[in-house]
Amino acid sequence: MVPFNDELCSAFGNHERSRTEFAVAPSGRDSLPIQESIARRNARHWVTLVLGLVGYGLLVLSFWQGYRELEHTTTQKALSHLHAEYEAWADWQGLLADQIYEDRLQRDQVTDILAEAANTTDTKRHSLLRERLSHALEDLYPRLQEKGVRQFHFHLPGAVSFLRFHRPDRFGDSLWDVRPSLRLVNERKVPISGFEEGRLFNGFRHVYPLFHDGEFVGSVEVSFSFRAVLDHHSELDHGLYRLLVDRALVRKRGWQEQTSKNYLASGLNSQFEVDLYADLVSLPDLTPPEYAWLVDSLPAYDQQLASRVQARMAEWEAFALTVGQPRPLVVSFLPIQTIGGEWGAYIVRYEQAPGMGREWGYLWFKILFTGVLLLVAIVLVVNLDRRETRFAREREALLASLQEREQSLKEAQQLAHVGNWEFRLPSGQVQWSDEIYRIFGYEPGEITPSYERFLEAVHPADRERVRAAIEGALTSGIPYNVEHRIYRKNGRVRYIQSRGQAEPKTSPCRLYGTVQDLTARRKAEEERRQAAAIIESTHEGIMVTDENGLILRVNPAFTDLTGYAPDELIDRPASSLCVDQPGELRCEDIWKELERDGAWEGEIWQKRRSGEPLPMRVSLTSLSSEWGATHYVGVLTDISSFKAREAAMWRSAHHDALTGLPNRVLLRERMSRAIKEARRHGDLVGLLYIDLDEFKPVNDTWGHDAGDYLLSEVANRMQGVMRETDTVSRLGGDEFAVLIARPTTDDDVQTVVMKLRDELGRAVVWRGHDLKIKPSIGVALYPDDGETAEELLKVADRAMYEEKRRHKQAEESGASETRR
Repeated sequence: MVPFNDELCSAFGNHERSRTEFAVAPSGRDSLPIQESIARRNARHWVTLVLGLVGYGLLVLSFWQGYRELEHTTTQKALSHLHAEYEAWADWQGLLADQIYEDRLQRDQVTDILAEAANTTDTKRHSLLRERLSHALEDLYPRLQEKGVRQFHFHLPGAVSFLRFHRPDRFGDSLWDVRPSLRLVNERKVPISGFEEGRLFNGFRHVYPLFHDGEFVGSVEVSFSFRAVLDHHSELDHGLYRLLVDRALVRKRGWQEQTSKNYLASGLNSQFEVDLYADLVSLPDLTPPEYAWLVDSLPAYDQQLASRVQARMAEWEAFALTVGQPRPLVVSFLPIQTIGGEWGAYIVRYEQAPGMGREWGYLWFKILFTGVLLLVAIVLVVNLDRRETRFAREREALLASLQEREQSLKEAQQLAHVGNWEFRLPSGQVQWSDEIYRIFGYEPGEITPSYERFLEAVHPADRERVRAAIEGALTSGIPYNVEHRIYRKNGRVRYIQSRGQAEPKTSPCRLYGTVQDLTARRKAEEERRQAAAIIESTHEGIMVTDENGLILRVNPAFTDLTGYAPDELIDRPASSLCVDQPGELRCEDIWKELERDGAWEGEIWQKRRSGEPLPMRVSLTSLSSEWGATHYVGVLTDISSFKAREAAMWRSAHHDALTGLPNRVLLRERMSRAIKEARRHGDLVGLLYIDLDEFKPVNDTWGHDAGDYLLSEVANRMQGVMRETDTVSRLGGDEFAVLIARPTTDDDVQTVVMKLRDELGRAVVWRGHDLKIKPSIGVALYPDDGETAEELLKVADRAMYEEKRRHKQAEESGASETRR
């Protein structure tokens, strides 16, 4: 180390210490009284606040308990009233239905008709019996409608509909699976009544068995809708009523096309639906005048209640709740069981509760009034301490500000991995910030820092360079900036950047600076170098574009694939190298999918610099930087050799090896396609099935080489006769087929047959020998002979064998004539 001036450094150190103590530390004389004053003030405030809050809480609790008791009494009264109403409705309906059954329905006039209908299946007889029954009770149904009866319905045994007075045109359908009430009456032969959901409407149903001479001959149903209940028995001035039916029950029993007309989704619970036919909200004529305002406000009320009622409705509880805005209401929920014993619906009543509104307003008045009194008391106590504690608060604020700044500095250093240090030359004392301890692998305060400890941690290869930089700063006063390595406590190497400056510059007494951890940045730079080396050396073509698809970078493999030099590709749209192919995804659409999904992979045709298209396997990926910039990376692989192998395999699978003609598989594909086109346009399709007579003697006489030559020549001649749009196929052996696309008439097909006979009837010369054959040709025509490829092949095959048989008979006949 260079020598330093003791007196100058001593004076400099005293100046620094006095400046620090003045700026930070409070004087010992004032510190204790300030703390005692703050403690006394806080104690008074806490005692006042606790006592005030306890008293206020007790008052609010008593106010709230009184309101809750009133709310409980109101809801129980409303629920009891709704339950009593429902019992009265049920009793009135039962009495009316029983009276109708006893007075008019269980009579010979009715049962005779049903007995005869139950014992005959003649539909005409049923029609006459329905007319008789309708005429016999034509005076009764209008009176029942006036009493609120919606359905007056007779059934035959087995729950088969016989006569609906409300829908006489519908009969004969079985209701066994959709109406439990009818099933129970058929099984038990006793009256059944209760709530039930039907395929169109729900209602309170009363179903009675009908007997004729002691024999069960059917049943009759008298059903009341909930609307009728409201019309005749509800105290409409006491509230607004709604019927909520279980959604599962509606979907299970109802006709799907009608449920959307008869039901509306409930705003209270998505598992229930509102019966529109019996809904006062949708029937303004039945809405009480006192509740007209509620019709528009009902959705808002339901929204408030929804979260409170769903769990209880799921358990089918009977309950009532209050809601305060915009007007106080008590809402009662009464569950209803169906005839089958399952819970099926809720009757909901909305009833005004002005008493609850007044009590609610009075409750808040008492709470606010006592709260204001408590607040005034607390403010008075606080104001008494204002003068005494003003200075203490200002002092606290100053200390808190200094602490916040110190904490902010520590947090900033931790985020940036930068720590600061100070080295005092006279005493050799070294101070580290917490972040420097962490950089060197220690917990803050774990060791005592020193200049020698710092040099020991420096990597041996860098130690002399760091020492020279520090001594140079002390000698010349010029700041230093050195990147070097250190060993952490665990022995691992870290890269850091050390900066330092001496003060004062001449005869320095203090050295201070920073240390920044560069390990992560060095690692990232190394990874970038490795990635660049991989990109440059890989055999796959790689390109990078900006968010607009303009090429920013390519690797050597990409230039080898495309034939372009790098400077010819930079700033060029990547889509300009792509070649659109018929029937495949357009290049423009590929980039749209990439922008939408962030990635795309598939096969495209890439244009080389020579203009030659080259098949490529491409993988495109979107990369987004931290600041939002988007780049696209594409990896391209040449698949031209694979495509060539694939095409060769396809041709081998779809063509005959000897003649090169399409085989049976490809023929079927083309026949199916031709039939589909002919069906769309109303055209014909012709099929010829050809077998070569006398082919076997050629093989037996001259060998397989002659046979193969003959088959190849036949294939060539047939292709010479046919059009390019037609297909000549070898099916196997000496069998061929010809597909004639879109012939105008049958004559066109026969013309082709004649040409083929003439062409194939000519001898084939092989090594000076005439090889003669005779074709047997079967014809099939779409759509006359079949509408599928299989049908046409079978018809043509049979026709071919029939012609072969005629040829054989003709030959045998000729031979007989010759012998005679």
